Amino acid sequence: MAFDLRTIYMMTALACLVLGALQAIVFMSGRFDRWLAWWSASNMALGFGTLFIGFRDYFSNVITVQLGNVLVMTGCAMMPVAIRLFAGRRVNFWRFGVLVVILSLPMIIAFPDGGSARERVIYGSLVSGLLDLAVAYEASRLARDEGLYTARLTCWLFLATGLIYVVRATSGAVGLFGGGGLFESGAETHALLGLVVMACLALRGMLIVLMAAERAASQLKEAAHHDALTGVLNRSGLVNALQGTPPGRVALLLIDLDHFKQLNDTGGHALGDQVLQAFASTAVSIVGKGDLVARHGGDEFVILLRQQNADEAVAAAERLRLAFSRALVRFDAELTVRPTLSIGVAVESDGGEPLEALLLRADHALYRVKRRGRDGVETYDADRSTAGAAAVRHEKAAVTHEATGMVVDPITYPATSIGSV
Repeated sequence: MAFDLRTIYMMTALACLVLGALQAIVFMSGRFDRWLAWWSASNMALGFGTLFIGFRDYFSNVITVQLGNVLVMTGCAMMPVAIRLFAGRRVNFWRFGVLVVILSLPMIIAFPDGGSARERVIYGSLVSGLLDLAVAYEASRLARDEGLYTARLTCWLFLATGLIYVVRATSGAVGLFGGGGLFESGAETHALLGLVVMACLALRGMLIVLMAAERAASQLKEAAHHDALTGVLNRSGLVNALQGTPPGRVALLLIDLDHFKQLNDTGGHALGDQVLQAFASTAVSIVGKGDLVARHGGDEFVILLRQQNADEAVAAAERLRLAFSRALVRFDAELTVRPTLSIGVAVESDGGEPLEALLLRADHALYRVKRRGRDGVETYDADRSTAGAAAVRHEKAAVTHEATGMVVDPITYPATSIGSV
């Protein structure tokens, strides 16, 4: 089956121009950052460049050889910029401009006429292949940093097109495209490669938008499972995280910031928010990779420690108290009252214990710390807690929560099995 190279060029130009126009319209909606404008401009440059090349022998070499190839080079060079902007990385636009000039000079000076098509094919293919590899590298970093599935697809697709450009350059070097004009002898092989590239260009144009959609969905999910102020997990995030972790012994720390209501009343809510953020960052810094930190509500937090017994959990709680005290030093000039930590510790007694049951036991331990004067760590003791359970329930009915000024009610979590998920 014969393929007409000029037709393939025109079809590729049309595909790029349509994609670029659609991306420009979407960008003008104001819902996307400037990375989409760069990706749109890249497709438009590729489209017009390929269109001008397709009119070879009908217009002057200045338009169909020099301007057309310069636009193609520019479009290829804009893609790494677009994906770097998408990833939130810095771009040196002066270097980009210099790069475009350097890459375009051979097309203007070394291969300026229509009779040196093979040399232009070899050079242009090698440059385009290298720029596609740069995009594949940026996409691989994006996939690693954000875990985007579409970024991995983008990486593999640009690797594929980079390989196609290498094949194209090699074919030109061994003479498969002939030694005359672009649309002369050997154009069938060139057209077949061009058809494959055209299909890949269409897929590439869609993947960048799909990456944006996947990132938006991921950010929404992240926001739904994390506390907006402190950045740690919220209640639903804690339950969700437990469902995705392997089974094993769990120690739970239930932490209350002492005197927090008084701090809010005298120092202001802005200072209170900073103290909560300082605690959250301190807690995250002392836990292990598989451990979880969550805001329980108000000034209460939960930490789940994996594969730790009671003694290890108490030691971690004491480290947290000391680290938090050190973190407050930078607020000394503003603190009217110095917050401390009351921590109740409970360790899973048997496999598959619900999170709510573990929280209840840690809650008993926490209130023993409160009754003896705050600023300490207490481990759940089954005998002591059974004897004093009625007294604790009676006391909790009358205790006012320091952060909110509301009567404390038990917080109910779904019956998530910790040891069996």
